[in-house]
Amino acid sequence: DGKDYVLNLIDTPGHVDFSSEVERTISVLDGAILVVSGVEGIEPQTRVIWEILREKKIATIIFINKMDRLGADYNRVLNDLKTKLDENIVPKVIATKNNDKLEYHINSEKEFFDTIALNDDSVMKKYLDNEKITEEELSQITEILSKNGKIFLTYGGSALNDEGIKLLIGDLNKYLPGYSNNHNEFGGYIYKVDFSSGQRELYIKVLSGKLNNRQKIQVSNEAYEQISNMYKIVNNQKIKCDCLENGEIGVVTGLSLKSGDFIGENTVGFEKAQFVNPLFETTITPVNKEDVYKLVTCLEILTEEDPELNACLNKYTGEITVKLMGNLQSEIIKNMIETRFGIPVILSKPIILRKETPTVIGSGYCSYTRVSGVGLEVRPLPRNSGLIFKSELSTDVL
Repeated sequence: DGKDYVLNLIDTPGHVDFSSEVERTISVLDGAILVVSGVEGIEPQTRVIWEILREKKIATIIFINKMDRLGADYNRVLNDLKTKLDENIVPKVIATKNNDKLEYHINSEKEFFDTIALNDDSVMKKYLDNEKITEEELSQITEILSKNGKIFLTYGGSALNDEGIKLLIGDLNKYLPGYSNNHNEFGGYIYKVDFSSGQRELYIKVLSGKLNNRQKIQVSNEAYEQISNMYKIVNNQKIKCDCLENGEIGVVTGLSLKSGDFIGENTVGFEKAQFVNPLFETTITPVNKEDVYKLVTCLEILTEEDPELNACLNKYTGEITVKLMGNLQSEIIKNMIETRFGIPVILSKPIILRKETPTVIGSGYCSYTRVSGVGLEVRPLPRNSGLIFKSELSTDVL
């Protein structure tokens, strides 16, 4: 339409091992593009991501990818999406393979009229009264329903071969919501911490108002810190700027805040997505024993970048452990420690994290001084009775 738009693209792997990245990303999205394979179709992680997108009420467009591959079938995957995820998923750009060449059919609004009618009272009334609805009316209603997360338009193509991508990108501003500047008090969300440039960089989404460079930010009840530098990301390059406004994403330095922190006065009603629960724990051992302190420092950095790693040093055994989602993440962590930090390491076979139910009574006692100590007894309870804590000592005595 001749206007210029700014799109901030935040890409994450869809694999279950990178759920923490997906979780942090979903928390700052205005709209999502869910990529589904045209061959494999819906996978377990697809359902998890879809459910959290719906819980957060994020407008979503679906892209059926890898349509160039053998066995890809747009209609089969589309039917699976409609039956297993949401009946309001409707085709917009249908991709079909013809003699190893992808062809595209763009659905008109009339072709998914029934879905629109079910989601819009005005269309349903005209439908029941046999009144004519113009293409322009249908187009406007489709745009509103998509931006409000009532219907989910589906596209097809091959990202590897850059096929169908222009049709998708051309519709992003039309079918996904945007932001308009407001003058409310500032509120922001830190969704990523990155040390790869040699300094501590915080990636921030401005939820409301405006954030200025050199602005002082409250980081605790009494402490304030000043932003040192502020950048916008343009074509994968960091460009210095003076402010970040409502809806914008940028990078700031000089603050000791963590990933997942809210800052500013106006964050009421905003909640971060939470669905990650690490499944495994593994021990990391440096090949050279003298590297142990370098490894601890390296893991402190990686844990700041991904808090779900929860790196921990057992001061009694000297073991260093991290929590992981799976084997692929384990391989990538090992490779990152060795290539980025130059520390050869060995990762033990992951063990499954679990909670155990006691079968017999166990007790222990520890004294702090000659006159003070604490005793603890753990005893089994009937199944499904939960965890019960009972103190035999009044707080007055304590």
